[in-house]
Amino acid sequence: MAGQLGTLAYLTEKTADGGMELRRGLDVKGKRVLLIEDIVTTGGSIIKAAEAVRAAGGEVVAFAILVDRSSGRFKPDAPFEALITLEIESFQPDNLPDWLAKIPIREPGSKHAGN
Repeated sequence: MAGQLGTLAYLTEKTADGGMELRRGLDVKGKRVLLIEDIVTTGGSIIKAAEAVRAAGGEVVAFAILVDRSSGRFKPDAPFEALITLEIESFQPDNLPDWLAKIPIREPGSKHAGN
């Protein structure tokens, strides 16, 4: 995306305590930053990335999301746009439809997709 915009790309990495930090050697101090995420379900990762940018002295000016499947749960503190918004029905564990209750539970998210 950065190449298409003619600008630099900065990456964040997960920390041992579950937070995010900028990759070593990257400096965003005083820079305006557009955060881009492929899929947002809860918004946790991109919010942590925003915190890392701000902690390093950068200014988060907006969020760009390819697929927003948060059903309104993602409420960033800067403007955001999603290419696609998907409404995905969810159920409480004690109120599952019969057909869904027959499917084994897997860890949420896409980290283990296909495993």
